[in-house]
Amino acid sequence: MGTTEHEEPRFFFILNKGAKSGGEITHAVLNGSIVSKPAGWDAFHGLVLAKEKLSSEEIQRQMKELGVE
Repeated sequence: MGTTEHEEPRFFFILNKGAKSGGEITHAVLNGSIVSKPAGWDAFHGLVLAKEKLSSEEIQRQMKELGVE
């Protein structure tokens, strides 16, 4: 199987432990911050950027404050 020039973007959200579906999304990373009940659609694209964003000191601090695992 070859690679394609254009891959579909991936979107990453934070689900609380035990969530069963995307309808249970309570937080997302938008514009570099964790937000509650996201209203905008400005999430980052791609697994590499998601890992970078989620491992950043600021996001880790926010996750700890919110009790997100």
